[in-house]
Amino acid sequence: MTVEGGPMDRKTTLCISCRRSGTSSCAWDKAFEPVAGWTAQRVQWNEAFTYQVSACPLFVPDRDPDNRDNDRLAVQRLQRERGMVMLSAGASNEAVQRKFGVCMATVLNWRRQMEKGSDQNA
Repeated sequence: MTVEGGPMDRKTTLCISCRRSGTSSCAWDKAFEPVAGWTAQRVQWNEAFTYQVSACPLFVPDRDPDNRDNDRLAVQRLQRERGMVMLSAGASNEAVQRKFGVCMATVLNWRRQMEKGSDQNA
């Protein structure tokens, strides 16, 4: 695994265009554990740290990169990842809801997914 430190820049992470993103088949999505063999930069995002991934051995591209549904799903995946990072760093449900403009049920679902992942790793 290659990880370098640095501030968050405007580049996007490979994860937003990966079909595995948002599923339990990705170690990062499942339990916020770096994927073995990825090339990533540890970056600060708001009050927490995350990774900006440029190469991953588990990467599976979305079926049609020109499809607008894929763009929408990519944004949702990125919101979910960043929302869960904020929650894991101690942000309140309300702060995450305001930041991403999602309903409280979505934030509570993200929190449940995090807790479920934590329980499986214990």
